[in-house]
Amino acid sequence: MRYLTLSLLCACSLSTRVAQVAANGALAADWWQTRHEASAGWKSYAEENPVMGTNPDQVAVDGYMAVSMGAVNLVGAALPRQWQRTAWFAAVALFEGEIVRENWSAGDRP
Repeated sequence: MRYLTLSLLCACSLSTRVAQVAANGALAADWWQTRHEASAGWKSYAEENPVMGTNPDQVAVDGYMAVSMGAVNLVGAALPRQWQRTAWFAAVALFEGEIVRENWSAGDRP
């Protein structure tokens, strides 16, 4: 029983780390795509995030995405239960992954 409990704890911890890496990877990919469009002068794409506006410059993109990535990790760290942290990071990964997929489908391929 002791080994089963230890195995479950390790699995939960590992799944949270995997979800956190996936969330940060998806955020980084979105950052990369958005920054690429900003550097190209928004010729083929308009930003849909109302906080950044339709044509933010690279500084605005970098600032927003850095704060977003930090906030995602701070919220995840502040959640009291392991399953909540895993769910939070998985939700962010899925949401951001869909944004990256949509950007890619629209031709945003740096």
